Amino acid sequence: MHSGEGSAENVERRTILSSSFIGGPRDMRRRYMDVMALVRKYGKPDIFLIMTCNPNWDEIKNKLYPSQTPQDHPDLIT
Repeated sequence: MHSGEGSAENVERRTILSSSFIGGPRDMRRRYMDVMALVRKYGKPDIFLIMTCNPNWDEIKNKLYPSQTPQDHPDLIT
């Protein structure tokens, strides 16, 4: 009650986030288990490659409708 909680029924109530909550501990565990299943099936990866694109590239801008931003189309920038 000292931390600003005004209702006693909310004190000590546990909230469990689903695994679909991005960034939560259950989501991270699910992602880790998915990757370990891939490693078990296909073996250790040979290359870990990360590519970054500039959302202002003409190739990306040409695929967007006039009112869209690159963030509206993650399939273009990821």
